Amino acid sequence: MTQDPRGTTQYNYTISAAARIARVAIGTSVRADYVYDGRSRLASRVTQNQVGAGTVRYVHDNENRIIAELNATGTTIREYAWLEDIPVAVLDGSTNTANPSLFIVQADHLNRPIAMSNASRDWVWRAQYEPFGAVSTDKDDGKGWAPKVGLKTERKHDDRSGWPLLCAQENPSCESMPPGQVFP
Repeated sequence: MTQDPRGTTQYNYTISAAARIARVAIGTSVRADYVYDGRSRLASRVTQNQVGAGTVRYVHDNENRIIAELNATGTTIREYAWLEDIPVAVLDGSTNTANPSLFIVQADHLNRPIAMSNASRDWVWRAQYEPFGAVSTDKDDGKGWAPKVGLKTERKHDDRSGWPLLCAQENPSCESMPPGQVFP
C-alpha cells in the first residue's frame, strides 16, 4: 500500500506483485480496481463510488495499441482508428451506441495526441506536453465536453479520475496532415 496525501485528501494505492496499480482508494472509499493481461497491458478497469462508475474492458491489437473499449456487457463504447502507429480517429459511442460521434485526432512529432476535433471541425480536446512527456494541459478548450482519450503509450490511467494519461513513447497522431493543421 502506498499513500499520497494531497491537502486534506488521502489517496491510497495498492500495488500488485508485478508493480502495477491494482486498486485506488480515496480515504477508505475504493474508487477503482485494475486488471492487466499477460503482456502487462490494462485489460479492465472497474470504477465505483463515483459518477460514471462501471466496468471498461480494453481490446488491444498485436502491436499493443488500444483498438476498442467495451462495457461490462461487451458492447463497444469506443473504437480507435490507427494508421500504423499513428491514431487518426476515435469513434465514441459512450453516450449513444446507435449513433457514435467521430473525432479526428491531431498528434505532434512524437505521435502523442495533442488535439481532437469533432465533425463540425471544432476543437473539443487539447493537450500540451512538458519535456519527457508530462501533460501540462488537458482540457476541452471551452466547448463543454472533453472526450476520454485512450490513445496512449504506457497504458496508464489517472488514479483519481480513471481517465487515460497521455504519456510519451509509442503514441497517436494524424500522419497525413502536417503538425498544427487538422483540416485544410
